Formats: sequence, structure tokens, C-alpha cells
Amino acid sequence: MMQGLRLEMIRFLFGIYYYMYTLVCGVEDQGHDGSSRTRLYVILAHRNKTVKLVDPFKVYCAISKAIRCHVCTKPSDYMISTEVEIQQMYSELASVRKKGVKRVLDSDFTRLLSERELDCLQGARSEYVKRFKKNPEDDDDLLVFLGDTFSKRQTWSGVSRRIPTFRTGGGLMWWFAAQRPMTPRERLATLAFPVSSGYADSMSVPELPCRDSKRAASIAGNSMSFATVMIVQLVALVSFKQTN
Repeated sequence: MMQGLRLEMIRFLFGIYYYMYTLVCGVEDQGHDGSSRTRLYVILAHRNKTVKLVDPFKVYCAISKAIRCHVCTKPSDYMISTEVEIQQMYSELASVRKKGVKRVLDSDFTRLLSERELDCLQGARSEYVKRFKKNPEDDDDLLVFLGDTFSKRQTWSGVSRRIPTFRTGGGLMWWFAAQRPMTPRERLATLAFPVSSGYADSMSVPELPCRDSKRAASIAGNSMSFATVMIVQLVALVSFKQTN
């Protein structure tokens, strides 16, 4: 994370041998305007074994500009789960929270929420109606993080129009339009992982299986965006060459 990366320590350890180039990258630079994931990347170029061909920052900006001319997501674009996945998530959450599943097609997620989470939902609802004068369930792009107390910290997409950044500590990300939390596969989708056939085909890679909710959650927790990592690697490769 940006707050935790100590550039002075990296410079102390590698500065004698490497030039350092820093890039502050947001997923919106890759067209993912409906998501949130800003990270600091550092490119190290060996002082004696490489030569700079072009400024990495200029290359990154040029690539970002080209992508944003064609791609611009919104939060609802990531809601891609099937009914089977949603029912599986419901069953798992009911089991963890020791709430029995009344019937096979039961999917009333509100009955699985804690009092604090319900208070958070009510706070988000009241604030949304106050601000926008309409029903929050009619907004396909409205999500709120239930891990915070809404009266103290408004972690939602109501104003930013972006899904809040995920945290390693967990917590449900509630989608108002469908009255349910985001599934693990949808969380990975916001990080540009190829978790659907369309994603995978556009990247020319195999689809990433993510039916295991715990595995998917561990990947999404504090992960970097898959698309951003690819772009930064591309920038590093084209900006430098190895000396003879």
C-alpha cells in the first residue's frame, strides 16, 4: 500500500545499483472507473546494465490515455454472478453466522446481517435519500461497505460512483439494487482478474476458476489490480533496454 511503502528504505538498499522510477497508478487509468485501487509502483533500472529509452511516466500516461478513450466501467458492470453462485454464497454465510437456510431458494440476505450491519444499511439509505431524493434500490451502481459504522465513516459509492477499496479484514460489500453482498468472483472482477469468459477472451488467457469463496477472498483482500500490474510491466519493458 502507498502508506506502507518506505521509498527511503528501498533507496537505501538498492540506490547504489539502481535508478528508481515511481508510478502512482489508479485502476481508472486502465478504464476501471467503477472500481478503486490506487497503488504505488517502483521500477528499478540497473545503473550499469540498462539504458533508458524513454521516460516511464510518459509511456504510462500515453497508454492510460489510449485505454480511457475506449473503456470506462461503472460499479454494476462487475455484478456478474449467476444465481447458483449467489445461492452458494448465501448458504456459506448462513453457515458461518449460524443462521439456518429455511428453503432451497431462500436468498434474503438481510436476515443474515448483524444489528450493526443493519444500522449501517439504514444509515446509507437515509443519507442517499437525503442527498439524491430517490430510492437507493433504484441505483444500480450503489454499494456500501458494511464493515464500517456509516455514521462515522461513509464507505460507499454514493458520491464517488466507485466501489470502495477492499480490505484484508473482510466485511460485506452490499449491493442495494439486488439486496445482496458482492460475491467473491465479483470482487476479483473489480481487480481485473479474468474470472469470466469475456474477461479471459479479451486477455487471451484461460478463465480463472474462483468458486472457492475463501480462496477468492484471500486473493482480493489486498491484491494489486491485475490490469495495472500488466501495464506497469509493459512500461518497464519498453522504457529500458539492456546494455551490451
